[in-house]
Amino acid sequence: MVTLHRHPFRHFVQSIGRPYATLLVVLLSVILVYPFLGISKWIGWIFDLVMLGLITSAMRVIKGQGRAYLHISILGITAVTFSSFGRQVDIGTFYPIGAGLRALFMWYMLFVIFTDTLGRKKVTFDTVMGASCAYILLGLAFASIYSLLEWIQPASFSIPPAPEAVTLFWGSATKELSLTYFSLLTMTTIGYGDVLPVSPLARNISVLEAMLGQLYLAIVIARLVGIEIADRVRSNAVADEPR
Repeated sequence: MVTLHRHPFRHFVQSIGRPYATLLVVLLSVILVYPFLGISKWIGWIFDLVMLGLITSAMRVIKGQGRAYLHISILGITAVTFSSFGRQVDIGTFYPIGAGLRALFMWYMLFVIFTDTLGRKKVTFDTVMGASCAYILLGLAFASIYSLLEWIQPASFSIPPAPEAVTLFWGSATKELSLTYFSLLTMTTIGYGDVLPVSPLARNISVLEAMLGQLYLAIVIARLVGIEIADRVRSNAVADEPR
């Protein structure tokens, strides 16, 4: 039985080498690198390396799961290749392909992590890290859907002009940055109002993300608390048994 409320930072540092903790660090790195894209081409290469690290970490999480491991590998590598090459040569057609593949990659990983987390019989710090990874993946998965929707139906979102440096560097993929920002804010129900869904489909998907974001937290917290309570009851029952 693990005590999660004591020394959480120490638990996190000690678990960095574990699959879910490593994946969480990489996911947070993806979000942190986004604002600096456009400053230099070196930042773009760093972002590509972070994305490769994301795929590697995801593969490590599901290592030994047969077909799931193969599917994650193919989807992740193909998505990063299309996105990176498309940005370098600014071929707009590559972006929807990359966005679609990324969406499949994120949703697949989200499903695998979600089922693994809720299926455990004991709550550990790694379990909490896995649940956190799934939450961030939910926001990134919807971001890819928004990017794909904006390409299929232009002007589905009202997006303010991006800084010139970002536009020059990212070209056709500039809107993807704003939509990732919009997705993460929608999932947390903050909504500053600078990026707005305009088309009916965009609005419905945004509402769906906001609802799923809150339902995810409610379901996961209830499940993890239930597992922890059941584990403590079993431990106390064993301790009370006569010897």
